[in-house]
Amino acid sequence: MAWEGYKLGMTGEQVRKIQDRLKRAYRSYAGNLEVTGTYDAATEAAVREFQRRAGLPVTGIANYATQVRLGVVLPAPPKLTRAYTVPGTWAGWNDGPPAWTAWGLDHNRFQQQGVGYPAMGFLQPNPNISYNESRDAGTAELLRLSLPDPNPKVWIGYSQGADVVVRALLAWPAERRNEIVKVISFGSPGRRPGPTLLGNNPPGAGISGVYTPDWAASRTYDFVIDGDMYPAAVGLLPALYDLLTRMDLSLEFATYLFQLLTSSVGGQLLGSVPGGNQPGAGSLSGLTGLLGIGGPQQLSLPGILLNLPGVLQTIVAALQFVMTNAHQHYADQPIFDGLTGVDRAIQIISQP
Repeated sequence: MAWEGYKLGMTGEQVRKIQDRLKRAYRSYAGNLEVTGTYDAATEAAVREFQRRAGLPVTGIANYATQVRLGVVLPAPPKLTRAYTVPGTWAGWNDGPPAWTAWGLDHNRFQQQGVGYPAMGFLQPNPNISYNESRDAGTAELLRLSLPDPNPKVWIGYSQGADVVVRALLAWPAERRNEIVKVISFGSPGRRPGPTLLGNNPPGAGISGVYTPDWAASRTYDFVIDGDMYPAAVGLLPALYDLLTRMDLSLEFATYLFQLLTSSVGGQLLGSVPGGNQPGAGSLSGLTGLLGIGGPQQLSLPGILLNLPGVLQTIVAALQFVMTNAHQHYADQPIFDGLTGVDRAIQIISQP
C-alpha cells in the first residue's frame, strides 16, 4: 500500500517536528498540544484544523502537501530542463546562437549544458580532421552527455552543430523520445524539405541530405534566413558539399578522391560522361568549368548542357550566400515575427 503520510499511532522525529510546528505557529487551536513524538488524537485534530484553514483536503493525515505548508519539509526543487548548446564550425561550446539562446532563458527553469567537440572542417584549423570526423565526434559527445540525463531536454544547434543534433536524433533511443521536448536549429544542413514550424517555406532542403527524423519533426524549429544555402540548398550544392565535408590531408581522403575521379561517377561529375537521369550527374562539370577549375579537356559540352539549369541554380545560390552572408545573421536580423532568430528561439523554448 502506498505511503499516505503521518497518521494516528505513528511515532518518530518527524512527528515531533509536526507537533512542535503546530504548537508554536498555531497557538489558537494547537497551543496545548503535547510534543511527544507520538501521533495521537490531539495531533490529528490539530492537523485537521490546519488543513481546513489552509484549504487542503481535511484528512487528519500529515501528508507531503500538509508538511510543506506547515514548513516542516522543503518542497522538491523544480525539475530543470537541460538546454544542450552545440556550436557551429570553428566556435567554442559557449559561443554563437545556441549559447546566446541559452543565456536568455530563465535560469530557474533551464540549465545550460555546453557540448564541446572539435567543431572544425574544410581544412581549418586542423587539415587532418575533416568536417565529417568533427561532426561525428560532436554527435558522440552530445549522446554521451544526454543519455545518462533523465531531465527533459532542449537541443540547440547552429550550422555544423545543427548537423550534430540531427545525427543524434537519428540515434536517440525510441523509448526516450519524450525527453527531447524541443529542438532548435539555426542554418541546419539537415533541415527537412517543406514548411517549417515557424510558418515559412524555404526553398530546397538541408545541404547534407540527412534530415531530421519523422518523430522529431513536430518539435523541431528550423530557423532559415533567405540566402543561407546550408538549410536551403538547391541545384548541385549537396553534391559539392559531400565532397567538401570529406576533405582532409589523409590517405583515406586521397584514396576516396582518386576512386571517385577514376570511376564512371567521377566522369559524370567532371562532365566527361553524360549522366542521364542519375542524381547529381555532371554536378561538378559546369561548376568547375564556369569557375575556371580544371582544364577544358576534362569537360564535355553535353555534360555541361545536360546540367546547365542545375549549374546556374547552384551558382545563383552560392552568390546569394556570399553576398548576403545570411548564415551569420541569426542573432542580429529581426525577421522572425519581429525578433532575431535567437530571441524568437528563447520565446519558443520558454513557452510551456
